[in-house]
Amino acid sequence: MPKIGLRMIKTAISVFICLLIFVLVLAINHKIYGTFDGATKWYTPFFAALAAAYSVETTKQLSFNQAKIRIVASIVGGMIGILGVFIYTIIFRLDWPFSDIDSIGQVSDDITPLGFLLSFIVPSLLVALSVIAVIYSCVLINQKQAAFVSVLTLTAVMCSLGTNPIQYGFTRILSTIIGVIVALVVNLFHLPRFKNKNVVFILGVDGYNSNDTYKFSGYEKYSLSTLSYYGARISILSTRTPTTLIPMLDGIVLNCPVLCMNGAALYDTKDKKYLYVENLSKAHTELLREKLKEINVTPFINFVDSHVLYTYCSNVDNEAMRVMLDGKRNSAYSCYVPHEAPHKSAVSLVLVIENEKTENILNILNNLEIRNDLIIYKYSFEELIGGFAEYSIIKIFSKKVDDLKALEYIADSPDIKKVGVVAHENDYHILDNVDYSITTLNVVKDGVVKVNNRMDYALKKFRQIFYRRKIN
Repeated sequence: MPKIGLRMIKTAISVFICLLIFVLVLAINHKIYGTFDGATKWYTPFFAALAAAYSVETTKQLSFNQAKIRIVASIVGGMIGILGVFIYTIIFRLDWPFSDIDSIGQVSDDITPLGFLLSFIVPSLLVALSVIAVIYSCVLINQKQAAFVSVLTLTAVMCSLGTNPIQYGFTRILSTIIGVIVALVVNLFHLPRFKNKNVVFILGVDGYNSNDTYKFSGYEKYSLSTLSYYGARISILSTRTPTTLIPMLDGIVLNCPVLCMNGAALYDTKDKKYLYVENLSKAHTELLREKLKEINVTPFINFVDSHVLYTYCSNVDNEAMRVMLDGKRNSAYSCYVPHEAPHKSAVSLVLVIENEKTENILNILNNLEIRNDLIIYKYSFEELIGGFAEYSIIKIFSKKVDDLKALEYIADSPDIKKVGVVAHENDYHILDNVDYSITTLNVVKDGVVKVNNRMDYALKKFRQIFYRRKIN
């Protein structure tokens, strides 16, 4: 059974307040005029409640966006509708026919049937022309998303039966604005709550991401962005480079840089620069290149220079490499160079190998004299990129990456506690560098919380710790 969420509660509160405002309008009207008649002249609870329900969203920014759409749409549609009726009734001194028939179809007795039917032709044409004017106006002011609601408002003003369109239009605009304001106030209201800002949260996402096409769910985006908005220090850890990681984070607002390439680099997504890079030594890079050349394996070699990630690859050995290469071309976060790599320290080497050759390549790498200075990760190509299940990806980093020195740039004080989420077997090094661990793996380690493979549980734990005065 789905739970009753905060958005549902806020929507209900907003609607309730809009109805209470109507009760207040009734009371004021009775106090001034001694009657309840005419209380709906400038305020109608239906329009206010509708606008309020429409404007309550999951985040502050989305609420503002929806509120803007609703207000713009009501003003554009309402004013053009009022102007059309005004021109027809005041300037040309003609009756607006939609006002002469009530909601159940009753018509004034003194109107002939033929004359009554003919009286709708010009107004109907005027409504159609007004629809064009409304849509054009929304396009003109760069509010295309408001076009539908604007047309809805226009037709409600001009085509509602048995009403005074001009008064009705102003009532709808005013009621909508009140409803939107109520929704914004309710949506932005939060009770004072303790926030534990002396904690850094590291979310290892590779165990959740099926491949490079993965997109965070709306709930996950909302949870991460909301926690960040209230001051939680949240970083993402992934084996991916910014080339593929940053597009995955679209719609998520974080206030901390991300740990990419398994922590070999710390990347600031706002300023688009690298704050820390853990390279292989030049000697180790050269030895790896020579050994791979001997066994006819062409690696992708990654370097960071002047805050730009350069990926060199002198030859494409197989079709899976070509697919990976296509993802690097024209990327805003890296530069692909189809030539021999320069002779200097690299951040990482990445190999794309057929599954039947993988164990042999790993044996060769594991028998190198520099093996203790390296971290070697293995992934299925399908897991990281998608497709080509018959291929594997091998990534080689400096052993120093295990220490996650990049974390020191986020947890910049000894008082800062670190909480990590592990969802992939290659993220074990998180466990050795945090004070409190949450894992979806069957890892036996003190302080580890064993959970199922769902990110919502990890985010729930984040919230609990962030709003807790003290963590164990």
